[in-house]
Amino acid sequence: MELKSRVEKLCQAFENGKDLVELSDLSPHDISNVLKLYLRQLPEPLILYRYYNEFIGLAKECQRVIVEEADKPQSPPTGEKSSPSVQLNRVIFKIRDFLQQLPPANYRTLRFLIAHLNRVTEQAEENKMTASNLGIIFGPTLVKPRQTDAEVSLSSLVDYPYQALMVELLVRHFKTIFDVSLLPSSEITTTGQASPRLTPQEKVQRLSRHSTSLMDIKESAKVYKRYSSVIPSSHILDEGPGGPARS
Repeated sequence: MELKSRVEKLCQAFENGKDLVELSDLSPHDISNVLKLYLRQLPEPLILYRYYNEFIGLAKECQRVIVEEADKPQSPPTGEKSSPSVQLNRVIFKIRDFLQQLPPANYRTLRFLIAHLNRVTEQAEENKMTASNLGIIFGPTLVKPRQTDAEVSLSSLVDYPYQALMVELLVRHFKTIFDVSLLPSSEITTTGQASPRLTPQEKVQRLSRHSTSLMDIKESAKVYKRYSSVIPSSHILDEGPGGPARS
């Protein structure tokens, strides 16, 4: 069965009732495609349109810092993982402050999603999904401008590297940006740290518990475009560079 057909079938299953969907036997490629399709079809992206320019500006600021630091003489390696510089930390804290202006449902959903992507990077040697590759895949979905017509604007094409860089930063510096140390202990296992292996029943319970944030976004939107239960193949975009995320 072709990828688009499998994704359509899984979308149809979710439309029929999310509690009836069994994910344990499905390809992680198909599941990630359904997730990206869902995020693309939200009335607004998780990072709202009105914050787009601010986040692109912060990505550009971060890139300047990275370039400046790359031009500096490097200290001899000590074998320890290096921490972000003072300048980079300033940008990271700005990103954290801007994200806290998002509606609660958007913020919680984004935090949960980035936490998952952060865990995916822990298996990067096997799945090839580094923070950089995940930024390339999810950047245009999570950080995108409002389109005035059906065509992709020139500005969004120019901004593509910064969309990718922003998501890379969110994944790479997840614990700092989302203040994981301040979360209640009951939330830490579902955001900042790897969770123990779950049974299929526990997976369903956990997915159901966190699905309310996703539904809040759609229900609270002033203008909601109703999509058919079977999503046309033309709406399913091809994979970005690096392929789909998998854990």
